[in-house]
Amino acid sequence: LRLAEQYRLADRADAAALVLNRLVRDLGEPERATSPAGNDGSDGQDWQVWQEKTLTSMRRTLPETTRLTTNQRILDTTPSDSIRIWARDHLHELAAGLDSLEVGSRYLQRYPDTEVAETVRTKVEELAQKRVLQARLHESLQRYQEALDQYNEVILLAPGTKAAAAARQGIDR
Repeated sequence: LRLAEQYRLADRADAAALVLNRLVRDLGEPERATSPAGNDGSDGQDWQVWQEKTLTSMRRTLPETTRLTTNQRILDTTPSDSIRIWARDHLHELAAGLDSLEVGSRYLQRYPDTEVAETVRTKVEELAQKRVLQARLHESLQRYQEALDQYNEVILLAPGTKAAAAARQGIDR
């Protein structure tokens, strides 16, 4: 819990959220939990205290995360319904505001069939189209190497999009 708090205070919310998620999984059921000092919890009170502290910290940390993959990993692995709801809501928020072709492409490679994948695909298509337009501008200014670099990025990062087809045409020109 302290490690997660240190990560959060150091503006590493994604690392903090993953540590907290692991803590939630490791705490397990109250019957098997022990207190941090090593004394057995006679009635599960230690478990409840640590579980509540962890949930409170997770509630503070999740909105600060910036990576789609962090929220998806938490969504896929957490045993807590409330954390799953927080992660899902924040994942939708991050997907709607996606502004990086690289990030979107990496997310889709790793998680192609998630509930936000279609939103991410739409954003990737938009961002790839913008790169193609930038490449066309470079091409019109006779900066051919910059245009080729942009076209190749689109083909590598968004291979199945309409923008990739336009990029291939640009390379052929």
